[in-house]
Amino acid sequence: MLEIATRASSDLQWGLLTSLYVGLDEPHVAQLEYATKCRVFGRYEEAESQLLDCLEKKWSSAAVMELVTMYDRMGLEHKRALWAREILDTAATDSQLIPESLQHLCKLHLAESEVLTQGRLRAALREARHFRDWQIQFAVSQYTDIMIAGVCLYHAVIKLCRNFSNWLEHRIDGNLPATDQATAMSSLACVRKCLLDQKRILEATQVVRHESRLKDSPECLLPFQEWFPAAETHLNMKNEIAVNATATTRVFFADRLNDLGEKTQAKEELSKARSLVISLSKDAFEEHNPRLAFLSKMVLQSIEVATDPLQRIEQYSEISDIASQTGETHMQRVFLRQAYSVADDYADRGTDCILRQAIIARRDQLLSRYLDFEVEETKCSYYTASCLISVGFIMIMQHRSSEWLDCFAAFENSSAEFDIPDLGVRVYATASSAARSQADEELAQRYQERSHQFKTQAHYVRINDEGKVEETSDLAEDYIYEWGQEVPGASNIMERHMCISSKIILRWVPLEFARNQITEFEAKAILCWEHVQSIENSAVFNFESWAQSLSPKSLCDLIYGTTTPTEPKRWHTWLAVVEPWLRRDDLGPSILHRHNLLKAISRCRSYLWGISRPVPAPKENIIQSAFEFEKDLQIHLSLDQRVIFRHEIWLCQSTIARHFIILGLSTVAREEGLINDQMLNNAKIILEDIAAHHRQDKRMRILHDILKLLATCSWTRYLNYKTVSPLDSLMYLEEADEVFRTMLNSSSILDGSRSFFAKHTLAEDVDQHEVYNAAVRASLAAFIEYANKHKLEIEKDPEAVVANSEAQNLGQNIIQWTQKSKSRSLTDVMGLGAWVPTALLSEARRQPSAARLLELEDELTRELENATVARKLHIRDSLRTIYQEMRKEPTLIPVLDIYEGTTVTSRELIEICANFEQDIVFVDWIHVRWLGDWDLAILLYRNGVFVGFFILPMKLQRVEDWIKENLDSSTQTWESDEDAKFCPLIGRSASRVIRQLEPLINPLEQATRPGELLVFSPTLALHRIPLHALNMNSQPIITRNPIVYCQSLSLLRLCLRPRIEQIRSDTAVFAPIAFSPLANEIETAELVEQVASCLGVTCEGLSSEPKQSFISRISQSNFVHFHGHVRFSESDPLEHHLELAPVPEDPDTELSSDQILTAREILNLQLPHGCHITTISCKSGRAKISKSNELLGLIASFHYAGASSVVTSLWNIYRPDGVEFSKAFYTHLMDQLRFPKPGSSLIDMASAMRAAVLATRVDENGRTRAPYHWAGLVLNGAWILGLDAAWKVRASSEPAQDRTDKPKVHFGGTGERRATL
Repeated sequence: MLEIATRASSDLQWGLLTSLYVGLDEPHVAQLEYATKCRVFGRYEEAESQLLDCLEKKWSSAAVMELVTMYDRMGLEHKRALWAREILDTAATDSQLIPESLQHLCKLHLAESEVLTQGRLRAALREARHFRDWQIQFAVSQYTDIMIAGVCLYHAVIKLCRNFSNWLEHRIDGNLPATDQATAMSSLACVRKCLLDQKRILEATQVVRHESRLKDSPECLLPFQEWFPAAETHLNMKNEIAVNATATTRVFFADRLNDLGEKTQAKEELSKARSLVISLSKDAFEEHNPRLAFLSKMVLQSIEVATDPLQRIEQYSEISDIASQTGETHMQRVFLRQAYSVADDYADRGTDCILRQAIIARRDQLLSRYLDFEVEETKCSYYTASCLISVGFIMIMQHRSSEWLDCFAAFENSSAEFDIPDLGVRVYATASSAARSQADEELAQRYQERSHQFKTQAHYVRINDEGKVEETSDLAEDYIYEWGQEVPGASNIMERHMCISSKIILRWVPLEFARNQITEFEAKAILCWEHVQSIENSAVFNFESWAQSLSPKSLCDLIYGTTTPTEPKRWHTWLAVVEPWLRRDDLGPSILHRHNLLKAISRCRSYLWGISRPVPAPKENIIQSAFEFEKDLQIHLSLDQRVIFRHEIWLCQSTIARHFIILGLSTVAREEGLINDQMLNNAKIILEDIAAHHRQDKRMRILHDILKLLATCSWTRYLNYKTVSPLDSLMYLEEADEVFRTMLNSSSILDGSRSFFAKHTLAEDVDQHEVYNAAVRASLAAFIEYANKHKLEIEKDPEAVVANSEAQNLGQNIIQWTQKSKSRSLTDVMGLGAWVPTALLSEARRQPSAARLLELEDELTRELENATVARKLHIRDSLRTIYQEMRKEPTLIPVLDIYEGTTVTSRELIEICANFEQDIVFVDWIHVRWLGDWDLAILLYRNGVFVGFFILPMKLQRVEDWIKENLDSSTQTWESDEDAKFCPLIGRSASRVIRQLEPLINPLEQATRPGELLVFSPTLALHRIPLHALNMNSQPIITRNPIVYCQSLSLLRLCLRPRIEQIRSDTAVFAPIAFSPLANEIETAELVEQVASCLGVTCEGLSSEPKQSFISRISQSNFVHFHGHVRFSESDPLEHHLELAPVPEDPDTELSSDQILTAREILNLQLPHGCHITTISCKSGRAKISKSNELLGLIASFHYAGASSVVTSLWNIYRPDGVEFSKAFYTHLMDQLRFPKPGSSLIDMASAMRAAVLATRVDENGRTRAPYHWAGLVLNGAWILGLDAAWKVRASSEPAQDRTDKPKVHFGGTGERRATL
């Protein structure tokens, strides 16, 4: 579409506002005329140079206004505003120098420019109204050239307000034809006719072009059709100015003809324009008037647009590039946007898969270019908002939300006064979606509220008599807006659409009935009159009155049903009337409105039937639901393609396939022959085709869902028909996990806590735990098949069979998927700032290609920190490419595995165990549902080698019930303690109660040996259980084995890595520090001081700013003991916090934010890598366990901040117990430090933990105490510390209690903490 680009002058002069020539000398006017001619011909640099030279010689408003006009034509809004202010500033100092009409014109220029640059639409409307109030005192016949330009700008501003707001009042803002109205501006048609009557032909040209843009119907041609005869009669076609004006107007006329589909006539007009120019000049058309030639080429390209979408994209891109080279910034934007729109439209609606793939790649290139152009180059808020809306959906679907939000933040920061309602609604709604995808609910809510504020002022919204907002536009271009309105009480989009569809029906039917466009029978049937019992037997009934009294909610219930969906027979009878009614194209609202309504009705029906099925659903319900979706698909395929998107078709098809899979899981359906393997295979084919499309589109979330369906389909076929292998479903699950990893990339560029929550929220939203559970199930099934196949060999030599490569590969599948299912988000974000061993980096850097990639990554990562928004987009694209290349380098794969938090492998577990002399058994509990009573299971890895799994007789639900009964509901308290606490497992029955859980560890009696280190990795609710306290042969298992806990074995690998590296390089440092905020409690303070003395330190207090003081100290120590209060909230686990000040005496007083340190804040700390934290506090080990098996609380936060090991308590702790445990724990640690085993270079924290727990288990009389006192204390993470040689020598020569000074803290290490994309 062409923007108004050239305006004619009066008489035979090039200047736009020749009335400003009065008083200027001839040389000045001649230079102005030459500059203006250069501007008209598109030689902008020369025109600018000449005009600035004019101003240098003598300031004139004529020269300034030519600059304003030139920058307006070019689309350089910031420069346009700058020179408009020049006029107004001059008027402020000398009002006599600047005519009042010119001041008003410049204010309009400035107002329109600020709409585009800052989004100040309301200010522009105010200025337009001021201009109108001044101008209406003049008759049209009195209008000067300045006034004419002002009227054109006024109507341009009014059009913006009409299109983007509901602020206009027709009485004062209308476009009325009369000239004597005291309340409204004259219409452009009126001005044009008057000018033509006065034979002011050239001045009428700008009015003609503006007027044609105000209409989109054939009426837009009328101004041209009346102007051309006048021009032929009154203009001298041998004059260059007249010829240029006529030729340019013909080009614009051709453009409007093309818009209306009159391509042949449009070509004729272009030919006439060319002939006119050539008739005056011997030069080629392109040389004589380059700008007119460029405009002609643009229109011709639009007329002869390529049928091939890829060629069409290149056509538009080429024009955009030419516009860029010639300084036509606005035209560059128009055709860049068109190229992107064509690519985006075909990507969504195209059917040729190969072509779609090429176009999607081109679309992504154009997306970056479009963003760069608007956000970084032009920086105009109006266009930037439009751009962000256009690309927002795609970027969010591609999980590039954080990049989009960066661009949006730049837009918001530069557009503080943005108030364009229609754009505001959409751009802030998009921002809310993007923020929500990044797990920032607070920001999402803020953006959503801002969107709602704009919505009340949108052009399609009106305020009804009750003061409520209604969205009721039936204009063709507004067919989509009404569906976005909020509906009170609607909990989701489908419930909203049911209410909105009822409201639209109730608006259209009475109106069309009153116009006799539909019969009374049709109207009654559509409004479900026969189903309203209260009027069926009424003798006197007025249909119109009844229809007016019917509320949208009542009609919604009649159409869709209330508690259950409308019965099928009644529904299809109703739809048989409604469908042909909505397909009619001879009624009021556009066919787009009507088809969109039919689509919504059909979709709501199928949705309702789908969610109303009982679980498990009888086969009849499933079959009926499939039928409803089949009908929905038929309707979608038959509607106007402008209201249908390809992904909606695919949704219908995938839902039908889903129903086949559900039937496949039904024993009754299989027995009755309602489903068979061939039907499931057909469903697979449909789903694979849909997956291929979404793979091309990079619609990752939908692709993820389709892949889960495909995996379920394959599993169903394996389980019931044995026509495929269990590993077939793994193929789809592996891709689903890769898709999930791709979606996570957007979160990886956020800071620590935001990244963690974004990843966790995404895992919850897409139900990634279902992928992991299904993959574990399939892996186990494959292993069982292998075991059954080799049953006889296993009986002879089980270890040899298990050590077989095939068995180990199957075992690796199991470990891979079980570890992916645990603490995945934490493992991912820990990898981003992970300690990369020097040995790995050194090996990689010996390879030139790998070294170069590392250098490039470092350079780009450093540049990313200070890059502009647009530059960040390019850097991130480059980093993605670099990571793909790094994956091809064998020496860099281990480094990337650390970055990406890749799950631990059996090989890595074996390598970890090789560092220790003792045998290590990893005990991994999983929750898997498959056959019969399968529920909880144990997987065992001895020294890293998978040795088997055991199905447990206890189910997860029983464990959860036990927790509620025994850990959450106890009311017993220590009456002697000043703090009333829940004290679980403390009574005489505690031992009997805890024995109920012994089935959870029973397999370990035969599968493990006494003295072996057991690494426990629980799952879900088992994290609440003191598994080390469960009995084996009548004694707690911790009396038999040292035990350490970890959230996942992958996380354990990251925790051990810095400790092992320090031991290998002999750079370990032991620099302990102890804190207690309980100094006002004398008895407690004395006990804590005893604990500190065991570490050879004194207990430190905190300053008047306890949070900053505490953070500062723990950031410089690699061994921290905290003895104080911790508060845990299940509803908000990230507010799990350490209290850094004494408890206030006033029970109504709470500690300030500076006196607590929350789990959320700890996530953003950077502690010495590999440090240890002990928290002797109530519930410091508690965490909220999400359905994705993520633990949210202090332990996860400390691990992410850098801690390799954390000692915590599972429940409320009795203070003397905490002191006794700590003293025993540190005494054993210090003994190992003072008297290390010969040749040993490490401290075994697991054995110290075991000794401390056993010491706490008995009282001073040697009697066994209740589990409450000792079972809640656990060690999480790494179980080793490196020996600090300097401290060892010092410790052997000084008594611990006399040593108050501490060695110098050193954190050299031999690794690098690297930040990545």
